[in-house]
Formats: sequence, C-alpha cells, structure tokens
Amino acid sequence: MNKSSFEYVSSVCPELTESEVIILIENLLNIYNPDEIYRECIRDTARAMFPHLIPINAPPSNAYAKLAIKQAIDLLSQASNKLDGILNQSDSTAMTSRDIKSSISYLSDEVARL
Repeated sequence: MNKSSFEYVSSVCPELTESEVIILIENLLNIYNPDEIYRECIRDTARAMFPHLIPINAPPSNAYAKLAIKQAIDLLSQASNKLDGILNQSDSTAMTSRDIKSSISYLSDEVARL
C-alpha cells in the first residue's frame, strides 16, 4: 500500500476528517519524500497540525493493531509448521511448538475481540 495514500493516512489517524487527512497528506508530501513517510511520522505531523484532535497519548487504532496481530499470527504459524516437520522432537522443541500454538490461539481470540 502506498504510505501516502488517503486510506493509509486515515487508518493511522482515524480521528481526522476527510478534509483534514487531505491537508495532512499535502503537508507530509511537502516535508518528506514519499519513501520517508512512516506511521509515527504521520502521527507526529498530525499531532503538530491538529493538537486538539490527536492527544499525545492517543492509542493506536484498532485497525492497525488488528493488522499487526494478524501478521504475528502468520509468522507464528510458519514457525509452528517448521517445528511440526521435525521428526523425533526433543521435549524442549515439543513444548515450544505447543506454546506457539497456544499463542496463536490467544492472538486469534484477540483479533476476534477487536
């Protein structure tokens, strides 16, 4: 996804209206190269432009948290699949595999909650 796109900036700063997001994007592109724009940069610039809308301790949006957890689940699933392919697993490997599967389950429940 293009990090300067309207959808991305809206997901990073859900507190902003459509017109505020457009203004923020224009400001970001005036200050930074498009490949230098990242999530924290967007939040910091938005906070500087709209301090009354974005408090310093604003929690990250649920959409971002959900995406990050889904990516973590994918990585844990890959690790679990690799460990499952090991023949004659030691106790440590088997316990680690079990713990990873438990973590996947807990994180899946968290995604469903969000």
